[in-house]
Amino acid sequence: MKLLFLLIGVAFAAAVNIEQSTFPQIKWIDPNRYYEGRGNSVHLGRVEDSGERPALDGEVAYQVGIFADRGVFCGGALISERAVLTAAHCIDGRHIWEIYLGTNDLSLATENSMRVLVSMHAVLHEDYDVLTNANAVGLIILPDAVTFADKVSPVLLPKVTQQDKWENKDIEPIVSGWGITSRSELANPTVLNVTKALLVSNSACEEIYGSDAIFSSTICLGIQTPNPGPCPGDAGGPIVIDDNGEKVLIGIVSWGPRQECRSTMPQIATSTTSYLKWIADHGGPNVRP
Repeated sequence: MKLLFLLIGVAFAAAVNIEQSTFPQIKWIDPNRYYEGRGNSVHLGRVEDSGERPALDGEVAYQVGIFADRGVFCGGALISERAVLTAAHCIDGRHIWEIYLGTNDLSLATENSMRVLVSMHAVLHEDYDVLTNANAVGLIILPDAVTFADKVSPVLLPKVTQQDKWENKDIEPIVSGWGITSRSELANPTVLNVTKALLVSNSACEEIYGSDAIFSSTICLGIQTPNPGPCPGDAGGPIVIDDNGEKVLIGIVSWGPRQECRSTMPQIATSTTSYLKWIADHGGPNVRP
């Protein structure tokens, strides 16, 4: 699996029926970069069995698909009745977003559980830097409150007290998305996939990408090869852990090495714990104590 403009549009939306014959064609939004000449022999660790596979019905009911204007596709996470969290570059320079909820297969336009909302209201982090990818978060505000069901339900954001809980912990978060699984793949994705990752220290990522690309708000992911990690089409998608039976969103997919989706180099995500207050202040759920 696998520009700086604040969009606060006037809220306008409606549920729309998307016929299969008009299924959008995708232009990948790909902020991935070349990092030639960097040392890449750092031991990142490996997930013993990443278990990459199609998602089960309702397994990642918080996952949404986002079609933005100009043919761009991203993932996102439903975090409340009215808010979707995604990556900044999925919002920057765009004005309208179709939000797909309640389905694992985007080609099944007649599926009863799928709902499509159209929004023209999004908030880009005011300090987002398109060159460094700092503060790469944004919110899409839905026009109507979503009715939760088995296949549509929000994911929790971390509590304030959990901000440092996962650092240097041996956990394997779940990453999900409709992104391509190889850069040679040409067909539009339709089936939602899930895979396991491994948290990698930011210091290890700095040895590979340099300190100018890694921030305190960065999460680094190691992926078991030959299974793919996040790739074009997965940007903005959720990175979730199971915390005593609760699904908690610890990050959103941001970027990775351009060389190949199956690269042994780490993938980069943005930590949600760094933006809890920002999210709450701009239309997301209240911060949990």
